[in-house]
Amino acid sequence: SCTEDELRALGKWLENSVEQTEIDELFQSDWENSLAIETRLDFQEVLSRIGETDTKKNKVKTMFGQIKTNFQKVAAILLLPLLILSGYLIFNQTQSETVWFQTCVARGQKSQIILPDGTQVWINSDSEISYPDNYGKKNRSVRLTGEAMFKVAKDAEKPFLVDAGEVRIKVLGTTFNIKSYPGESSVETSLIEGSVELTVQPDGQEMPVRNFKINPGERLVYNKTKNSVAFGSFDRSEISDWTKNQLVFRNDSFENLVRKAERWYNIDIVYNDKNLDKQRLTVEMHPNEPLARLLEIIELTMNVECVCENDTVTIKSKKK
Repeated sequence: SCTEDELRALGKWLENSVEQTEIDELFQSDWENSLAIETRLDFQEVLSRIGETDTKKNKVKTMFGQIKTNFQKVAAILLLPLLILSGYLIFNQTQSETVWFQTCVARGQKSQIILPDGTQVWINSDSEISYPDNYGKKNRSVRLTGEAMFKVAKDAEKPFLVDAGEVRIKVLGTTFNIKSYPGESSVETSLIEGSVELTVQPDGQEMPVRNFKINPGERLVYNKTKNSVAFGSFDRSEISDWTKNQLVFRNDSFENLVRKAERWYNIDIVYNDKNLDKQRLTVEMHPNEPLARLLEIIELTMNVECVCENDTVTIKSKKK
């Protein structure tokens, strides 16, 4: 231990010592070195931790990137067939969409058209014919409801096809007439010249398909009610009459006369006496003769009274 006098002497020596500056510098140097070491240690530790964090992040990013890349590859593999299939379906749908051109003839009217291949068609009253926009490219097909006469342009490579419901006709070049009205019990095909092949199949019924051929001057009559076929002959003038705008009845039943007159003059005919159905009538009207003339003939030959009101004709039997 030091006395007070000794401590004072030491203090004075330190204050006046020449080496005081060296001592201060030594202490200051030791202090700064210690701080620098701690600072470097702390900074290196921070950098090390940051590096570890970045490495972990990079590993996570790399792993996520690999998963994302693999997912994209799988998605592309799965998506490619779907795109191909979608493209095929769209293309196929576009190719399969067919536009049909339609000609409708009202009751009381007649019409004549020429198809793209030059085939001439005469269309009777209350009838409809349609054909596709690709008509003549692979084949020549038409649909018919009602009555029409065809004069088919010849083309050995492309047959002419008519869909008339239960009866379908195939020809190469010929002239024929088809009558196929929905409300009537029969479908009639009359061949004027050439040759035709007919396919008969009841609509909506599982029946065997039957094929027939007819010669010029022959008529095939298919009875839809009985599912039967009958052959017969016909007068060619029967076909040419209506195409020349001439209404003709040749031993027609009264029921048939009524249907013809309704379509020809665009009227409705009403009668209650079913005995009239048993009667037959032969009448040859002049071209463009009015309805009044036909009704006059009916009254004189059948002992009936015809009353017209607007577009309806009521036929009443006279009392004997």
